[in-house]
Amino acid sequence: METPVNELLGGKYRVHLEFDYLRTIDKSIVLESSEKILKKNLAETELKEISSRVAAINEAYRTVNKGDSSSLTFIPGEGTLLRINNEAVLLVEGDLFLRNYFQIWLGRYPISKSMRDALLAFKPNAS
Repeated sequence: METPVNELLGGKYRVHLEFDYLRTIDKSIVLESSEKILKKNLAETELKEISSRVAAINEAYRTVNKGDSSSLTFIPGEGTLLRINNEAVLLVEGDLFLRNYFQIWLGRYPISKSMRDALLAFKPNAS
């Protein structure tokens, strides 16, 4: 039986995570946190499979300030789009990146368990 996370990150569905920043966060802090969480959630082979894509998103990311926003949107058949302040910054092709990189928020050892649980409990309106 497929888990909700595996189903969600299987590449069939559009997945959108949006972040609104309440304070300035330096790029280096974001990158360090992401690397730490990815290492907790992924096998070394999985990390290697997405290493060039992670490097690309790390390069594209920047320090965010209070009032800024960013989002990651997986679009089936295309890839994951990074936007900062609603500006398209980078498209990372393929669904392998979705499955592995989104472990930061949805994995067994996410950046925040309460956020992961809230994200997984969310049910969009059918109307």
